[in-house]
Amino acid sequence: MKLMSKTPSSKSSDPRATPDDRYAHLLSILKSYGSFALAYSGGVDSVFLAYAAHQAVGPEHYIAALAISPSLAGREQREAKKNATTLGLSFITFQSTEFKNPDFIRNDAKRCFFCKSDLFIHLKRICQERKF
Repeated sequence: MKLMSKTPSSKSSDPRATPDDRYAHLLSILKSYGSFALAYSGGVDSVFLAYAAHQAVGPEHYIAALAISPSLAGREQREAKKNATTLGLSFITFQSTEFKNPDFIRNDAKRCFFCKSDLFIHLKRICQERKF
């Protein structure tokens, strides 16, 4: 499994870079990963990243994964699935398990950490299952 943690190069942070330059740089970063899973929420950021992944590596080399959870409204689930289908994204859903963690249920300031930890456990499993 490859973690997406590349530091932007000076090319991507150059104030003279055009939007096309920046997008080309994003595609090159995504290509450098080979195969990967990405967390997909259906929001504008994850839809954009999944679309870029589709262009960069093709549908066989990435998966946009949506966590199904009691904290995700049914309307948001349907909208996320609709967007993925409309754009032809490589897309799956999985059942998240953050509600099984008492630290998450405590709902304190660290709840986002526990939710993200659960998300990454599932993304790692998905990558292993797909031999990414």
